[in-house]
Amino acid sequence: MSARNGKIARLPRDIRDQLNQRLEQSEESPQLLAWLNALPETQKIVQNDFAGVPISPQNLSQWRQGGFQEWLARRDLCDDAREVRHLSDEMENEDSQSILADDAAVVLAARFGSLIAHWNGEVDEPFEARARVLNSLCRSVVQLQRGMHRSIRENFDLENLMEAKEKAEEEELKRKMIQPCRDMLKLPVMAKIFGGGEAGRKIAQYVLAVQRGNLDADLDILPTDQFEIQEAAGKKEKPVKPPRKRRTAQQAGKTRAKKTSNPLEEKEMEGEKKEESSQDQSKSIKVNQSESK
Repeated sequence: MSARNGKIARLPRDIRDQLNQRLEQSEESPQLLAWLNALPETQKIVQNDFAGVPISPQNLSQWRQGGFQEWLARRDLCDDAREVRHLSDEMENEDSQSILADDAAVVLAARFGSLIAHWNGEVDEPFEARARVLNSLCRSVVQLQRGMHRSIRENFDLENLMEAKEKAEEEELKRKMIQPCRDMLKLPVMAKIFGGGEAGRKIAQYVLAVQRGNLDADLDILPTDQFEIQEAAGKKEKPVKPPRKRRTAQQAGKTRAKKTSNPLEEKEMEGEKKEESSQDQSKSIKVNQSESK
């Protein structure tokens, strides 16, 4: 079952297709031979490769039993393949492309079954030609099936990879949204680690910005910004008041005794003091008069 290398087999493909179509239409051999041998392409081939001997009726008969039968088998399989593709295009589910190769294998199996069902038991040229075409196409379909199944596995792996990537991106987005809140909690602690004060706070803000991926962040520390120690040294010390002395119980009792309970008692005490002072004055006057006598 080697490749054909006869006179007709060496003609260009378009001329061979025209010949096969005329053979299918049962055109007579003399007309076909006259047409073929008059073509410039045929004359060039027979002149260069066959010593100028034209295509004979025997060459045409051999082609009718061999190359023409292969062309018929190939055309029928192509028609079946187009039917399978048409069926696949009408299917709107996502598995239509994945079953295309399997459908082609079913078509080939049906063709093999038809060939064997109509076989008379003799290995003649038409049977051998159709079997050759079917075997060649069977190898191609097997490779197609392997490629389609491998593609399905790769697509499945790709879908899993894309799904994992989407989840990772979603988690990263959540982390970026929550990170500012965490930085607010970290800022006081980090500022104290870096010395505290306005300078420590700005250094902590810069470090947190770089950790978030902001590589364009600026460390805008001004000359007036100081650390906590510097700020504490610059503040004036407040004067300390002396501790208040505690009074003893005796001093507290004297103080309470001097105080009056209400305004009425205070007036009575003032009236008594005035009477006592007037009596002392009258006594002194009496004493003076007695001494003068």
